[in-house]
Amino acid sequence: MSHQAKPCGQSPATGGPCDCQEAYEHLLEYLDSTLNSTSADRIRAHIESCESCSSDAITSEIVRKLLRRCCIEQAPSELRVRIVQRLRIIDEA
Repeated sequence: MSHQAKPCGQSPATGGPCDCQEAYEHLLEYLDSTLNSTSADRIRAHIESCESCSSDAITSEIVRKLLRRCCIEQAPSELRVRIVQRLRIIDEA
């Protein structure tokens, strides 16, 4: 994947479309629907107008769907608790 920052409309300050680099950096957040509406609109506009980023988004979504289907086992609750505790320690550091 060669993602070069290329102009794609307006600057982020004006809420216009983003460039390939920004789209790539926020692709997973976009697919998870965790971006605010302005950011999501900017990423969506870019993906819809950029063949390379559109292809990456489609591929990422396919891989995510396959992983969800294949990975149905859950970690034991004790392991999940230990992981969350360690993540909290890391966040506090």
